[in-house]
Amino acid sequence: MVILLLALLSIARIFVVPYLFSKPAQQAAQSPTPPTGASLVTAMVQKSPTEEFVISIIENLIGTIFISIAGAIGLYYLSPPEDHDLYAIASIDPSGKAISKLLRIAAKESSEWMFQGGSGTWLRSETMPLLAKEARVESSVIKLCVQIIDPTNAEAVKAYTDYRRGSDQPDWTVERTQAELLATIVSCAIYTYAEPNLKIELHLRKTFSRFRFDLSSKYVVITTADPRAPAIKAPSHSHYYAQYKQDLLQATVTAKECKLENSAVENKKIRLETLVEADVDEIIQAANIQIAYELTDDIRTEIVKKVKEPRSKYA
Repeated sequence: MVILLLALLSIARIFVVPYLFSKPAQQAAQSPTPPTGASLVTAMVQKSPTEEFVISIIENLIGTIFISIAGAIGLYYLSPPEDHDLYAIASIDPSGKAISKLLRIAAKESSEWMFQGGSGTWLRSETMPLLAKEARVESSVIKLCVQIIDPTNAEAVKAYTDYRRGSDQPDWTVERTQAELLATIVSCAIYTYAEPNLKIELHLRKTFSRFRFDLSSKYVVITTADPRAPAIKAPSHSHYYAQYKQDLLQATVTAKECKLENSAVENKKIRLETLVEADVDEIIQAANIQIAYELTDDIRTEIVKKVKEPRSKYA
C-alpha cells in the first residue's frame, strides 16, 4: 500500500503537474499562424507568475510527502517498535502502582479477559467492575474466563495458604483462603445476572500456580503474590501471548466448570450492594459447591464484606 502511494506521487510529479500547466504551449502549437524560432520557445516555456507559484507549491508538497513516507519506512525497519516485535516481552516495575495502572488500562479497552490465579481478589475489586462498566456503557459483549482454586479441594487450599504465608503475609489462614474463593464465586454469580453483557465462565482448579495471569485483548500481564516483584508483559501479537493463551484455554479443559445460572440471584434480584449473609448459602449451593463444613455466621459476614468491599495488595 505504501509503495503504491509512493508510485502514484511520482507519477503525479512527472506527468500530471506538467500536463496541467502546459496549455500555453498547446495553444501556441494550435495557433493559425504558429510562431517560429525564438517566439515558439518562449511560448512553450513561458508561464504566468501564478502558475509558477502553484507549480512550486505542488512540487514541494509532493516532495515533502514522498520524503516523509520514505523516512518513516526507513525508521520502522531500522528500529521496529515493541508492538511489532514477535518476541517482545517486558518487565514492569511495581513501583508507583505501574502494574495496577497497566491492568486498569487494559480492562477499559478489551473485548475479552482471561484470569488464572489463586483467589481472584484483584479480579473482584478492579477487573470485573471495570469490564462490567465498559460492557454496559458501550453496549458490547465482553467475555470473562476465570480460573481460581477449588475451595472444596483441601490440598490445593492448604498449599495456596502456605504460599501466601511465605509471601510476607504470615497472618494468611486456610479460612481466609476459602472466604476469598467463595467471595469470588458469589461475585461472579451476581455479575452474571446484574451485567448481562459480561459473559462469565468460572472454572475451579485442583492445583494452583505461583503466577497470576491477566490476559486481555491488549496484552498478558503475569504477576506473583509479592507486591514488590516486577510483572511480565507480552503484547497481544507476540509469540508468548499466543502461547500463554493456549495454556489458559487448555487449563479450562481439566478444571471443573462452576454453574453460575443461579435462580436465587435471579428471583431475588440480588446485587452486590444488597447482598446479605442469608444469600451466601443459596448462591454457593446453587453453584454446586460442596463445602465440607457448615459456614459459620462469622464466615458469611466475612464473605459479604469481601464481596462488597474487596481489597487487594496487587502492585
